Formats: sequence, C-alpha cells, structure tokens
Amino acid sequence: MKRIAKIILYQENKILLQLRDNNPNIPFPNRWSLFGGEIKTGESPEQAIEREVREEIGSRIAKLQLLSVTIRKEEKIKVEDNVFVGEVVSSPRDLVLTEGKKMQFFSKKDFQKIDLVPHYRKIIQNFVSSKLL
Repeated sequence: MKRIAKIILYQENKILLQLRDNNPNIPFPNRWSLFGGEIKTGESPEQAIEREVREEIGSRIAKLQLLSVTIRKEEKIKVEDNVFVGEVVSSPRDLVLTEGKKMQFFSKKDFQKIDLVPHYRKIIQNFVSSKLL
C-alpha cells in the first residue's frame, strides 16, 4: 500500500493549492491539488507532511491537525490518504515553489471553479464549510 500525506494549507481565510505539473506520467497532471507526497519508511504522517511542506514551499505549519484518513485506489494500487489541515506561517511573498507549475491562494468561492483533483474536492469543501473560510 502506498501511504500519502497531504495538507489543506490556509492563511487569512484562503486555501493554498498547487497546480501539478503537466506530465502525463504523474497522476492527475495539470490539476490543482493539495501539497504533500509519499510517506517515507520510518516516517510518521505528521513528519512526512512537515517535510513535504518545507521541501515544496519552504514554510513551516502552525496548528497542524489530522483531518481524515481514507483508503482509495489509484491505478490498481491501494493508497492511504492522510489529509491534514494547517496554517501557513510564512508570508505569501516568502513562499518558494519547488514542485509543480504554480501555487495560488483561493477564496471559498474561487476554489469551487478550478480543475481540482477529484478525491480532494469533497475534503476541501467539508473543511471550508466548517471553518472561517
């Protein structure tokens, strides 16, 4: 089973999403997604998401909280999705994207109009409707 850690990053009532590379060899190319990635051997999901956020945008996370753990299939492989929520502590101008095509903050109404990775849309919607966003 492949284990993944992803995070809904928020700041000032907006969520930060990553536009995935337009590479046909990766799942869901050229779609907006949550930041994160695969959990390495010996890593906890929390350690993995903190590492991924540091690597992908150069930020730490405040108020880290596990939101959900689900099992899904992706190309005949079982995937355990550990989805967290946390606040971006860096200023948007200090964030440096090192993976993906683009990153952008979205308001509650704006994120509903984008081409989002399907299995994260409902998780984000549930978070947005239960929070200040």
